[in-house]
Formats: sequence, structure tokens, C-alpha cells
Amino acid sequence: MKLSYNTNGFARFSIEETVETLGRLGYEGVEIARTHRVDELNKQDRGKLLKLIKSVGLQVASIQGGESLFE
Repeated sequence: MKLSYNTNGFARFSIEETVETLGRLGYEGVEIARTHRVDELNKQDRGKLLKLIKSVGLQVASIQGGESLFE
């Protein structure tokens, strides 16, 4: 079992700050909530976010809304 966290608990922080914090706290996965509008990111910025997610040792468990933005 892997422990993930829903980013809604960090709604007042940027997605980058949230990802970095979750990595430091030892989570293994992240569920990106609608409060972090990653659907509005362009392809380049999505790539940067995915690189950050991987660099802190997280996996994307889900993205609220059901779309895969990291293909």
C-alpha cells in the first residue's frame, strides 16, 4: 500500500509548494485536487510539474476531474 495525499488540504499554497512539502513528509503519491488548476497549465508547464513530482519521489495517484494531463 502506498500513502497518498489530496492537495485540497494545501489549497492556499501553490501546487509546486504542495508537492515539495508532500515529498518531504514522506508521502508516496499525490491526488491533485481541483483547487490546483493543473488543467489550465500548458504542455510545457505540465512537463515541469511532472518532473518536480517525480524528483521528490511522488507518483500521481489521481487528478480530480478524471483527465490524464501527464501523457
